[in-house]
Amino acid sequence: MPGSSPQMKQALPLKFGTKAKWRDETAAMLWAHGFNGTGAWSNDRLLAGGKRRLVYTPICNFMGGYGKQRGDVFQEPGHLGYPKKCIFAFDLEFEAFANRHAQSLTALKNDPYLLGYFSDNELPFPRDSLDRYFSVCARAIKKHDPNHLYLGSRLYGAEKGVASLWRAAGRYVDVVAVNVYGVWTPRTAILRQWAEWSGRPVLVTEWYAKNADSGLANTTGAGWTVATQQDRGWFYQNFTLGLLESKVCVGWHWFKYIDNDPTDLRTDPSNRDSNKGIVSVKYEPYRPLLDAMKKLNQSAYPLTQYLGAEDQSR
Repeated sequence: MPGSSPQMKQALPLKFGTKAKWRDETAAMLWAHGFNGTGAWSNDRLLAGGKRRLVYTPICNFMGGYGKQRGDVFQEPGHLGYPKKCIFAFDLEFEAFANRHAQSLTALKNDPYLLGYFSDNELPFPRDSLDRYFSVCARAIKKHDPNHLYLGSRLYGAEKGVASLWRAAGRYVDVVAVNVYGVWTPRTAILRQWAEWSGRPVLVTEWYAKNADSGLANTTGAGWTVATQQDRGWFYQNFTLGLLESKVCVGWHWFKYIDNDPTDLRTDPSNRDSNKGIVSVKYEPYRPLLDAMKKLNQSAYPLTQYLGAEDQSR
């Protein structure tokens, strides 16, 4: 955001002229449709110079950065892979690396538009993990920026059903970030169980649906495939209503701003050819999707009040 493929780089000046014009028009479009912030992997520095600021959530890549320095990670669909699905949390050098890695956060500690930090994305956590990782990352973040939230590592796999992991994360994070796929409607009972296990609210940081008639093959990624852009909009409304109904979800990040570019083979295997964006690779908005998003987003607080009153009346 903006896209980095050759096709996207070619399309941006044709559509907007300059990156600054893209920034201002895109921020205005997001605000107009009820969005107030951006997710991981956004171009936070570019967006910070705009006329209309958005809340932002950088991803620090503590373990990913350490693993690359160590030379023992590899690309898997959607995230980095680790030998035998084991992260290096107990390496003697990891804590020192995390502390050095977090030094740059000092420059952000007084930024009122910064919500908080993701420490990594979709790490493997086996059922018998001892979870030192969260304590190391929390200490590094809070040492250099005590003013903003630690949003966790974006849980994604079987560990979402492991109570001990949620309890361990809850000791150190302020909000537990989780990527949710494979459900049309998030189950209220499961969301509430996550919050109960961790003692923390939940932030849903990845989910999406792609349109079968978008012109893209849609063979990659974990999201649903639906018939039309309108169906994508209805999925958005239905999914977020489930999050609001849970009373424990404090926000959500749609994945993602711009479609995959099938001509760009540098991307990871989960981001090659799918209609994930709210805009195409030529920066054309998907209006039926955005219209549906706007209706829900602008009604989020009244819906929260309504759902709360409905609970009290039962």
